[in-house]
Amino acid sequence: MAKFSFRRHLSMPGMMRMVRSSFQRIPDPVASRGLTQSDCLMSGLAVFLFKFPSLPEFDKASRLNGEPVVVMKLKRLFKIGRVPSDTSMRERLDRVDPGDLRRPFTRLFAALQRGKVLESFKVLDRYLVISIDGTGYFSSSKIKCKHCCETNHKNGSTTWSHKLLGAVLVHPDHSALFPLAPEMITRRVLQEALLASTLNAPVIPHHRFTRRLRSKSSNFASIQPSARSISVRTWSIAAFRA
Repeated sequence: MAKFSFRRHLSMPGMMRMVRSSFQRIPDPVASRGLTQSDCLMSGLAVFLFKFPSLPEFDKASRLNGEPVVVMKLKRLFKIGRVPSDTSMRERLDRVDPGDLRRPFTRLFAALQRGKVLESFKVLDRYLVISIDGTGYFSSSKIKCKHCCETNHKNGSTTWSHKLLGAVLVHPDHSALFPLAPEMITRRVLQEALLASTLNAPVIPHHRFTRRLRSKSSNFASIQPSARSISVRTWSIAAFRA
């Protein structure tokens, strides 16, 4: 297995600085004294990196009398000035446009290019392999929003859900992988699919994802996905010419 020699900007502190500076550029519609939107976003990132099972668990561990290691890393690594409560985090993050969260992914991917890390991820000396999967991360029969996908069941009930198309850069010989910005599957996306008679709903996000990937990186300028039309319930592999 190949070993990576990361430069300073690809170390964990370096990547956290890039992510935080990207979050600071996202418009903050709420003027909350002492609690910035970037602190809320970095706290949300910490929930996933520390693998907390719930926001209340994170809230408990991040207090001054909580877990010392977590409190220290939130201050020194994530540079969080004030950790929001679980309620405040939900209220603030609900207002963030998911499209604004693509910038950190783009900056981190550019750093991988500059650091020549992508060279070690080439397959057959010319391809980069991206694993693509559709998934759902919210489902309810009572709570909904204007972006929810709607599923009408035979028994007359309705389920509202949020879905996305996720993608990661992978290599068969490396345990490390690098996530790319996901493509949200919203009500509007599904409506576009219904209007396009030649395409079905799952393919629309895939096409949107490849178009955006091609426009953001010269590595995918001549993008030629090898994957067949994918389903939200299945996964596939796409090989792109590097």
